[in-house]
Amino acid sequence: MEADGRIWREGLAQIVLSRGERETWRSLQGAPTAKTEWLLARLAAKDAVRLFLKEQHGLMVYAADVEIGTDGLGRPVASGPWTGRAGGAPVLSTTCGGGVAVAVAGDGHRDSGLGIDAGRFGGSGPRLEGTDFSPEEQELLGALAQAEREEWTLRMACAKEAGKKALGRGAAADPGPVRAIATDALQGTVRLGMGGSPAGSLTAWTGRHGDLVVATALSGGGP
Repeated sequence: MEADGRIWREGLAQIVLSRGERETWRSLQGAPTAKTEWLLARLAAKDAVRLFLKEQHGLMVYAADVEIGTDGLGRPVASGPWTGRAGGAPVLSTTCGGGVAVAVAGDGHRDSGLGIDAGRFGGSGPRLEGTDFSPEEQELLGALAQAEREEWTLRMACAKEAGKKALGRGAAADPGPVRAIATDALQGTVRLGMGGSPAGSLTAWTGRHGDLVVATALSGGGP
C-alpha cells in the first residue's frame, strides 16, 4: 500500500512541482504522511494562485509555473514567469493537516494581509473552549445555544488563527493577542480585535462543509 502511495506522490510531484520544489520535497525528513501533506499544501496553494490569475488577469498557467516559497516569517510567497504580466504576485495563505489542505490567494496591491485556517469536528472543541479562549470569548460561546456551541468553538478557533496570519503581514511587532469580540451566526463571521481593542475592520468569514470548518480573514483590503 505504501509503495502505491509513494508512486502516486512521485507522479504528482513530477507534474505540479518546479525543479527546485521537487528537490526540497525529496529532501524532507519524517513520515510519508508529512511529505504527502507538504505536497498537498503546495498543490492547494498553486491552484489558488492559478484560479486568481485566471479570474483577475485572464492568465492560464500550469501548476509547475507557480513556485511557492516562504518569506522570513515562514509565510507562503508565490512567484513565477507570469508575475510581469500579472503586475506582481498575489498574497497567499495556506493551511494543511488532518488530511485537509486549503489555500486562498488575493490582490497583493490592495490587501495587506490574508489568512486561512481549517479544522474538523472532534474531541478538541471543549478543550479549546476551556484553555485557548479568554473569559470574554467564553462568554460569547456561552451565549449560544448548546447545539451551536461546538461548531462555533471550532469556527472561532479557526477565525483567530486566520486573523493572526492576516495581521502578520505588515503588522507591528508583538501586536498583542488576537481575540474574538463579536460573532454573527447568520453571516458566519467573527469580528477580531488585538488585545482589548478592535483591530480596525478585521473580520473572519467562516463556513462549514460536513465536519470541516474553514475560516478566512483579510486585513487592510476590500471585501
